[in-house]
Amino acid sequence: MGLELADPSHLSPGKIDILIGADSYGSILKPGVRSGTAEQSIAIHTTFGWAILGPINDPSHTTHAHQGHLITNEHLHNLISRFWELEQAPPSQAETLTSDEVTCEAHFLSTHSRDNQGRYSVRLPFKVDPTTLGNSKGIAQKSLERLLKRLANQPELCKLYKDFLAKYEAIGHMIEVEDHDPSLQGYYLPHHGVLRNGKIRVVFNGSCKTTSGHSLNDILHTGAKTQNDIFDVLLYVRKYRLLFITDIVKMFRQIRVHPEDRKFQRILWVDADDQLKTYELATVTCGETPAPFLSGRAVQQLVSDEGEQFPLAIEPLRGGSYVDDISSGADDLHTLNAIATQVEGLYLKGCFPLSKWKSNHLDFIKTKSESPSSTESHEFHESTTKILGLAWQCAPDVLRFTGHT
Repeated sequence: MGLELADPSHLSPGKIDILIGADSYGSILKPGVRSGTAEQSIAIHTTFGWAILGPINDPSHTTHAHQGHLITNEHLHNLISRFWELEQAPPSQAETLTSDEVTCEAHFLSTHSRDNQGRYSVRLPFKVDPTTLGNSKGIAQKSLERLLKRLANQPELCKLYKDFLAKYEAIGHMIEVEDHDPSLQGYYLPHHGVLRNGKIRVVFNGSCKTTSGHSLNDILHTGAKTQNDIFDVLLYVRKYRLLFITDIVKMFRQIRVHPEDRKFQRILWVDADDQLKTYELATVTCGETPAPFLSGRAVQQLVSDEGEQFPLAIEPLRGGSYVDDISSGADDLHTLNAIATQVEGLYLKGCFPLSKWKSNHLDFIKTKSESPSSTESHEFHESTTKILGLAWQCAPDVLRFTGHT
């Protein structure tokens, strides 16, 4: 065109001298626009000379133009920063452990073991020397006397209590021991029964003070939190069209306590002839401060030890578990069944049997299984169960709140 261009060497890369914002665009224009056909470039007359816009027909010369726009707004910057801080995922547990929790974790790693069946054994994580405990047998004996008087006036409760502890002993969860030396360092757990819906649960009290003013729980580490948040588990499982839930049978009691630490889990009870006997609880005991940590940490260790054999089970255990409840899901029945099979297989490696399988699909394999861990009936169309505090109707797949938990 024979025009004096604002940038005569615009086809060659070079330094940018100035960036002109759109708010100054009108002040640099001069009268005059030259244009050709729709496929040709146009020329605009500016204070700096003619500027060429549009396609370049010469295939040997290809150039790319980039435009950027920068503004500064401190208020907007602060708002965006706060948004990302709120939305940021929480730091990993390893980054948030207290010094006591770090000590408790190290203790677990250095002292846990497994027997030839795969069952875990743990040591109690003492934070101070257990010699600080005073005498507790006399206190436990007085507690037992009060309990026996109560049971004498409630025959039904008495039978349930005796049957419970008889079974406890029969399956090896408590073992009778000789107790001739009252000065033997140890701890006696007072106990009582809680009756609910016709079933009894014996509660062991690890917070009862000894003659020194300290209880067993006072000198034990609590340990880090091992369970997921309920809300996160519900969000995880509802990502899928199909889901299942199950739970670990007597989770705490599937984990053995090392024989050297069982003297701190002693209880007093009477035999069939009402003779006073001393027993030691052989498993992790509800009522002791570290019980949730020890049980949850053993399950986590199971994933580390055996997870490679059951890859489909890893996500449900890490994202869909809450204490002894496990849930997971899939978008098709075949995958759902495969996940459930691997979940059960992994837990059985650690001697954690599963029960109470429920699903929102009629043909879910575990609700039709004849295996020992799936003996409960599953009336699909009428089935209502609990899932992490909510009532779940399986057939219509509806979660709802109820007036009580």
